[in-house]
Amino acid sequence: MIRASGKSRTYRAAQTPAGSGGGRRRAASVKSAPYVHGSAAPARDFWEESVPVQDNIPVETRIAVRSNRESFMHMTPRLVLYFLGMTILMASMLVWYIKLRSDITTSTNEIVALETQLSEMRSDNDEELKAIEQSIDLEAIREKAVKEMGMKYATRDQIVEYTDWQEETVHQVADIER
Repeated sequence: MIRASGKSRTYRAAQTPAGSGGGRRRAASVKSAPYVHGSAAPARDFWEESVPVQDNIPVETRIAVRSNRESFMHMTPRLVLYFLGMTILMASMLVWYIKLRSDITTSTNEIVALETQLSEMRSDNDEELKAIEQSIDLEAIREKAVKEMGMKYATRDQIVEYTDWQEETVHQVADIER
């Protein structure tokens, strides 16, 4: 049974078979669009531009508008060259920018590699310095200088102290009197 009410239609299904619902009826609501007579929509030529005719616009104005549209649709060789030049300019700028970014990336990678190399060299130098300092036995040098070479420690009257207020170092230009 079908009931129509306004814009929506209510369809009632037939009674369900016995054992699957106890004889109850199931209802479904469907909203439908207005019915269009015929089996297909009318064919339309999409390649032709359809301009709605407006009766309140004078014929001369419509003709002028149509001729303006046709003139703007036509591309002159000068306009084509302009667009071609702009395209080439933009493409060359894009290539230049990509190359610049690539050069920056390459330089950054080189800097990182050199900083890593510098860090390794500094750590190697520090290790070598420690090894050299540990290999030097200052006590053995002192003993050899005192016993074998006759070195003696300076006495109080052999020590001469200078005070220079302007420089941190003293330059000797003549022999020191004793």
